[in-house]
Amino acid sequence: MKMYNVKSLMLAAMAFCLTAAFVACDNDNESSTVTLTDVNGSYAGTVKTDVAQPASREANASEPTGTEVTAAVQNDSIEFLNFPVTDLIASIAGEEHVDDIVNLLGTVDYKVGFLPSFGKSNTIISLSLDPQTLTLQYGEGETSTKIDVTVAATEAGTYTYNGQTLAFNLKVTEVKVNGEAFDFPETTFTFSLAKKTRN
Repeated sequence: MKMYNVKSLMLAAMAFCLTAAFVACDNDNESSTVTLTDVNGSYAGTVKTDVAQPASREANASEPTGTEVTAAVQNDSIEFLNFPVTDLIASIAGEEHVDDIVNLLGTVDYKVGFLPSFGKSNTIISLSLDPQTLTLQYGEGETSTKIDVTVAATEAGTYTYNGQTLAFNLKVTEVKVNGEAFDFPETTFTFSLAKKTRN
């Protein structure tokens, strides 16, 4: 009788272990499932603005410092609710006018479209970026000023699962002020963002 009870307990224990193992495997499979929508979410990080310097000043040029920035990624766009434009304005209007113009502009919304795809492995999502023209307008009547900034992406952005980070570069290729071409130095924005929450 005792032997029967021991065998029954052993069989029950084995059945429990096997069930737990299968459940664990199922959970592992679920957690390892990846989709292109995994890039969606709220992000925070920095953007470095690198303004090209004349050859005579390159040796003394300092490393660009990062500016804090937040972004929301949803479906096919990266949205900035307060795109950093201070360095752009400084290059166009001069340092002495930056604060006044930035105050007139208020918060600057900007979206960058993208098409996601997996790389050679499922550890990275590649983003084919499609930035649109950034338009800044301030003032009224005769003092109204409109700045059109043409933005391009020279390479794909990347979302990395390890660390849940998003990295990409945007480059200013042309600037027009009130419809007239403006001699503007080559400027590159380098974004380094980390996911805070998933949308």
